Amino acid sequence: MTAVGELLGRILASALAPSTLSPSALIALVGLVGAIGIVAVIATAAVRSVAALAASLRVRAAWSTPAEPPVGWLAESEADPDADGHPRPRAPGILLPAV
Repeated sequence: MTAVGELLGRILASALAPSTLSPSALIALVGLVGAIGIVAVIATAAVRSVAALAASLRVRAAWSTPAEPPVGWLAESEADPDADGHPRPRAPGILLPAV
């Protein structure tokens, strides 16, 4: 990575040297800056997409395990008789007022 930085520094120094300051050198310099910008945008997009993929996999793993009902839920269903042998009631003991 330091070699790339050194190469970019040498290109920049040669492009901005007073003896070689020409329109073609400035166009090359603008192209170099543009290429670095495009690479930076692509790298940022790649990192963000990998981060989003990792986050979605974590969420999927949390949702893929079904919620377990509490222990003993079947014993308290209406089909299971109570201690006297009567079926359990369907509605709560409090009646709602009719509207």
